[in-house]
Amino acid sequence: MKQLSSQEVRQMFLDFFKEKVTRSNQAHH
Repeated sequence: MKQLSSQEVRQMFLDFFKEKVTRSNQAHH
């Protein structure tokens, strides 16, 4: 498995979090 830099890990978390927020926001509409 590839070693991830802290920047890559942070980017993955940001993308994952934005995805969750977007889905939850759409669910409320």
